[in-house]
Amino acid sequence: MKKIWQRLLKALEMQNEKVAISFHEGATEADFEALESLINAKLPEDFKAFYRVHNGQTDKYVGLFYSCALLPISEIIHNWQHSLCFWQEVQQNPRKVFGSHVEDSNFEEIVRKDWQDAKEIQDTWWHQHWIRFTDDTCGDGYTLDLAPTKEGQVGQIIWYFHDDKSFWEASSFSEWIEAYVVALEKGEYVYSQDDAAFVRATSLIRH
Repeated sequence: MKKIWQRLLKALEMQNEKVAISFHEGATEADFEALESLINAKLPEDFKAFYRVHNGQTDKYVGLFYSCALLPISEIIHNWQHSLCFWQEVQQNPRKVFGSHVEDSNFEEIVRKDWQDAKEIQDTWWHQHWIRFTDDTCGDGYTLDLAPTKEGQVGQIIWYFHDDKSFWEASSFSEWIEAYVVALEKGEYVYSQDDAAFVRATSLIRH
């Protein structure tokens, strides 16, 4: 993963605009153990190898991956704990969270009915083995899925929406990060100072 980071940082340097993104030092084994103990599951080795180089961004309001910042392990833990608390609240009182359209007191039937379309993703609103490692400041972002369906793969990457259907993105972290770095190298994404994030080059209106 050191080579991936080298390519990623070089691609950032090649941008015409100044990309003001800085990173923490690499994550430690204690960081990984804290997260694994919390979620009661092992993190994929490719994910840990990536984080051993840099443990996320120092500024979560600058979008490295489109509109999303790369979170340090401490923020991943914080967000996971918040999601768990919210999930537990939803189970106890779905009307409070989902509004008056909730007609059935059986929460599992409500959430599991057509909540997800992708065949690789469990049909549920949230799962304790979904580990969101990026953040768009709205509660959405790229997520490690350690509990896929039989059509998926452990460690696959999904885009998690907290209020809509999620999307399958890649079969592994390695596949996902490689594809993004290649896109950056090809100039398919450029940094927008107005958005403080990377956007598709075709979306910029040039005069």
